[in-house]
Amino acid sequence: MTSANSYIKMKDGSWGVRISSGNVKPGSSWLVTKKSGGTATEKVDKVVWKGGGVSLCTICAKAKAAHASGTCTVCGGRLSAWEKSHGVRRCSNCRDGGGNARGGHSYTDRHGNFVLGDDD
Repeated sequence: MTSANSYIKMKDGSWGVRISSGNVKPGSSWLVTKKSGGTATEKVDKVVWKGGGVSLCTICAKAKAAHASGTCTVCGGRLSAWEKSHGVRRCSNCRDGGGNARGGHSYTDRHGNFVLGDDD
């Protein structure tokens, strides 16, 4: 394990890890440095990209653990009782682009995608 690794936001909006090694295999565990300076051990699910001695990887069980605890897999906010009972993994704020937008008006979500409202 090495601590020169960090979290990275993946293209799909989930969190992954940037590992300073070109020799990463699914199922291996790595020490990752948090923005706060603390560390966490993460298990690699898939290696998405390798190059220049760096690997970008998705991580195991983070989303499953967050969902089981009733937290949003994107922002870590608390899921409502309805969201938990229906297997929703993202809170309403993350699903609708922020600001609790509810239909009607067009808006741009947090990922820069334009969403056409039903009044346009």
